[in-house]
Amino acid sequence: MLPIPRSSAFRSFCRIKEFSQFSTSSGLQTYFHNKAFRSEFQARQRIFRNFLRGQRRFQSSKKDHSEKTPISWRISIICAALGGLYALHLYNTMKNQELREAREKRKKLGTAAIGGSYELVDFDGKTRTDKDFLGQWVLLYFGFTHCPDICPDEIEKLVKVVDKIDSDKELPNIQPVFITVDPARDTPKAMKQYCEEFSPKIIGLTGPKEKIDEACKNYRVYYSKGPEDEDGDYIVDHTIIAYLMNPKGEFVEYFGKNKTYDTLVFEIKEYMRKYAVFED
Repeated sequence: MLPIPRSSAFRSFCRIKEFSQFSTSSGLQTYFHNKAFRSEFQARQRIFRNFLRGQRRFQSSKKDHSEKTPISWRISIICAALGGLYALHLYNTMKNQELREAREKRKKLGTAAIGGSYELVDFDGKTRTDKDFLGQWVLLYFGFTHCPDICPDEIEKLVKVVDKIDSDKELPNIQPVFITVDPARDTPKAMKQYCEEFSPKIIGLTGPKEKIDEACKNYRVYYSKGPEDEDGDYIVDHTIIAYLMNPKGEFVEYFGKNKTYDTLVFEIKEYMRKYAVFED
């Protein structure tokens, strides 16, 4: 409510109350018939009535204001929608700028000097070259079938990644390829038995040592045969890396042992999507 002014309305209210206290007094009628008193009484009544009218108008204006509040909510919603559209436009602009910068960077840097041609034999005895995999994504891993722990763990992880990506219908399939660094023991038959333990999707490749050396050189893979024990068994020390190749046979990225399954899936999907944008 409006604060009661300490002047006219408040004094009039107090004065009227004072008059009412004399309503039972025997001398009130005589006092009331006094013309000056009657005029004062009526004037103060008018002042107080005007004050009450002002209070009612104030309350009515507050009610009208509260009824108009939903309009401000509608305006807020509209402003929020416009702000969201602007943010989306800004995001798309930044994304397009990022793609343009990536294209320019790709043109300046060119293709990394990793990868190249190879001519090996699969586990069915068929000659395979890098040209056989053009038009599809390839996840390439170098290892050997007698590896006690690291190779099985890595191949199992890569197979899970391939299955996950292949299950996404919006993305192309990816071909896992396993090249041995131990051609002396990893015959086509041994490669077939080993790969089948993990997935029918894996293509295992072997061949003469000079062909294996050529492939390892092109992919910057180091390997070294360890000393043999009394049973003729040995370990091959080698680079633990998987290579992602795009459908043009170009090197895209390499993944070390520290890369987790989730990280591999996420990064490979991102590379596939970016490649699709670059090719459009």
